[in-house]
Amino acid sequence: TTIDSWELVPAQTEKQDAYRVFKRNGRWLASVRGKEAAEPDTGFLRRSLLHINHLQANKELNLPEEKWDSLGVTEKSTKLLTFKNGKVVNEIFLGKLFFDEQKKATYYVRLKGENKVYTVPQYLEGSLKMPAEKMRKKALVGVPSSQISEIMFLNPNGIDFILKRAGQNAWSINGILTNDSIGENYVFLISQLEIASFGTAPTMGADLSLQITTYKGNQVSLRAYKKNSETWILSSSENTGNYVEVPNDFIQRLFPGREFFMQPLK
Repeated sequence: TTIDSWELVPAQTEKQDAYRVFKRNGRWLASVRGKEAAEPDTGFLRRSLLHINHLQANKELNLPEEKWDSLGVTEKSTKLLTFKNGKVVNEIFLGKLFFDEQKKATYYVRLKGENKVYTVPQYLEGSLKMPAEKMRKKALVGVPSSQISEIMFLNPNGIDFILKRAGQNAWSINGILTNDSIGENYVFLISQLEIASFGTAPTMGADLSLQITTYKGNQVSLRAYKKNSETWILSSSENTGNYVEVPNDFIQRLFPGREFFMQPLK
């Protein structure tokens, strides 16, 4: 059964954070420890869904209940709940990790309400049991530089200027060609923006923003919020709920004046 959400409830003895992954308006989101939902990393999402949808037993073990604790599959063990249309599809206890004869990562698992214990040949540490910080989406823009056709620079009063692609490796502002290498380097910087360390959500409206448009007409908004005299917070419409704090000099590189692009060729 294809699921539309899942929840991991770790055992009290584990360092793993409790989290829930679900869909909202067609977009996958993850909430860790009940906090505000944020977009998960696409690799984490893909691997987790693959493991959940292909969670197949390798062996069935006929073991008495008194043996469950040694395998980590009691009622107090880490629990995976999967949902479809708000209803629980499966409730699975994820037990201890071991390596089988072929040296494949394998887990002991047990379905709630069943007395049978199974072995499942999957490495869940890289998917369902990944640490919370690693499961979050890092890309802020997620658009290749070659696909960006226009970048609009905005301030609280409106449009500052628009950087438009004027051909291969060529850019213009108000119909005037810019320094090609500066334009290309800047657009590449924008396309590669990632979160290295996650910050907290801003409490006020954006002070500066970029509206990035692709050839297909898709738009990505990159917003900057001034936290204090030295630090800013960045957010993106492509990465809901994830934020990064950056210093002043980085904002100056991200939001240069139009004169920056008009520097003469050396």
